[in-house]
Parts: sequence; C-alpha cells; structure tokens
Amino acid sequence: MPSMRRCLLAASAFAIALASARPVSAQQLPDRAFRPPIDTPSYAPGTGPVVCLDEAHHNFHTLDDRFWAFGELLRRDGYVVRAIRDRFDVARSRAAPSW
Repeated sequence: MPSMRRCLLAASAFAIALASARPVSAQQLPDRAFRPPIDTPSYAPGTGPVVCLDEAHHNFHTLDDRFWAFGELLRRDGYVVRAIRDRFDVARSRAAPSW
C-alpha cells in the first residue's frame, strides 16, 4: 500500500506542477536596427512599384511588427509599401492601381 500512496503523491505533485506552469515562448520582435546597405536604390524614394501585404485575415506577420524590416528594406529601395487591412473584393481591385 505504501507504493500506491507514493504513486498518488507523485501524480498529484506532477499535476500541480503541470497546472501551475506557464507556457514559455520566445517573443518575436522586429529588428528595427536592421539597415542593410543599398548602394544604388532601384527607384527614387516612393516612386517604385506598389507592394501590398495582406493583413486583413488576422495575419501573424504585419508591416508594423514582424515584417517591419522587410517593409523598410523595400521602402529604402524606392518601393511603395502598403498594408491591406480591409477585405479584398472585385470592386476594390478595379479601384486599385495596376501593379
């Protein structure tokens, strides 16, 4: 019977430890100091093609957060970078600039 008691005590301790443990995960943050050199930009600032990033579907990656460095790199190379935060439909596509 003492072994059954030890087993129950161990299982209880494990259950308490498991219930009180918080998930540990590394937070992903944009590297705002990342500035690779662009010796010869492809376009003058703000005159290049428009690059849109879909953010309308609760996306994990956004231009304000995890894709910040990517958007900044494109901007520094002259591209116009925009986040699409609204639902995309046919009427909206007709009003959009041709890419």
